[in-house]
Amino acid sequence: MKRHPCFCVGLKKRNKHHSKLAERTDLPVPNALDFEAVKSLKLLSQERHAAILEIKNLHKNFESGREIVHAVNGLNVKLYQGQIFALLGHNGAGKTTTIQMLTGVLEPSSGLMQFLGCDMQREREMLQTKIGVCPQENILFDLLTVYEHFAMFLSLKNVGEGSQ
Repeated sequence: MKRHPCFCVGLKKRNKHHSKLAERTDLPVPNALDFEAVKSLKLLSQERHAAILEIKNLHKNFESGREIVHAVNGLNVKLYQGQIFALLGHNGAGKTTTIQMLTGVLEPSSGLMQFLGCDMQREREMLQTKIGVCPQENILFDLLTVYEHFAMFLSLKNVGEGSQ
């Protein structure tokens, strides 16, 4: 069976002579060995299917006496499946505040956070079952076994006994 060179991205042909990809004149049609072009099409496909974490114009302000401190000031980022993400910056850059907003610990002052096409503020409870954070510090306890650590973290995520 003959396939389009971008079959791995999930684009389906409508008929023998017309594909969804053919409608897009702004996209390069990669050859099978053009890794960067295929990778770009995969990322575009994730965006179209809302399978990403997207942060738009995120702000968090704190009042400190009479002045307002802008801990996060207009953050925009898209995170894709299969990629590793790290926040790097100097002390006070807003890294911890951003993670706390993404995990629901803090409410943003303004901005939009979407994961899998869902608003992270409105659908927080459902999304918390799908998102996790690996902190910088070691959070293992010397007195617990590996199984006990898993059981503890699963209970924090409200995962029942039967699914362990």
